[in-house]
Amino acid sequence: MVGAVGAYLFVASLGLNFWISILLVAAAMAVLGAVLERGVMRPFEGKAAPSMWQLWVLSFIIQQLALITLSGAAKQTPSPISGVVALGDFRFPTYRLVVALVALALIGLCWLLIQRTRFGMAVRACMNHKRQPRWGVTPVWYP
Repeated sequence: MVGAVGAYLFVASLGLNFWISILLVAAAMAVLGAVLERGVMRPFEGKAAPSMWQLWVLSFIIQQLALITLSGAAKQTPSPISGVVALGDFRFPTYRLVVALVALALIGLCWLLIQRTRFGMAVRACMNHKRQPRWGVTPVWYP
């Protein structure tokens, strides 16, 4: 949700190109995620109840900030890819088909990464044998 709000603000308020705003939002979300993980999540590592409450409160704060910023009305930006694809009696927006195909491609790439690379082999080794890592991989466990 935060990424969508950020992309909307970049496109609607600043007038940036859609694709540039997507790249900027991806970078901003990576930074935000790292900051939240290090500053907010890590102090509660291994404590189930406090971390659950913390995530709930954090999501509530983010939702309320988005509501304050944009109000509850639906917002829309122009589609970056126009056109319609007809499949029999059905018509689909080209942009939605492109998004679906990109999502499938990313799922396939993630599967290939985990199943066919040395990195994936190390990840699987750590997941399956937490106490006995192999191939020179030492997992980092927080106390």
